[in-house]
Amino acid sequence: MTEDSTKVFPPTPKHTQLVPPAISEGLRGRTLRVRFRVNEAGRPDLAGTIITGRIEQRYLEAFTATLRKWEFAPAVLDGCAVPGSTEITFSFP
Repeated sequence: MTEDSTKVFPPTPKHTQLVPPAISEGLRGRTLRVRFRVNEAGRPDLAGTIITGRIEQRYLEAFTATLRKWEFAPAVLDGCAVPGSTEITFSFP
C-alpha cells in the first residue's frame, strides 16, 4: 500500500446538531470545543471526551446526554468504516 492509496475521512454529523435548549447564564457568550470518538457504527463514544471551555455540571449532564443521541457517518479508511475522532465547536450567544 502506498501513501497515495490510503484515503482517510473523519466522522461527519448526519444532520445539524443541536444542544439542549436550556442554556445556562454561565455559558452565554462562551465557546466550547468538544472532542470525542465516534465508533465504526457512527455512534459517539464519550468515554474519552475532552471539553475545552467552562461548563456547569448541571448543564454538562444534559449536554452529554444530547451528544449520545447524535448520529454520524463513521470515519472511513480505504472505503471501510473505522472508529475516528471529531471535534465540534459550539458558540453560545
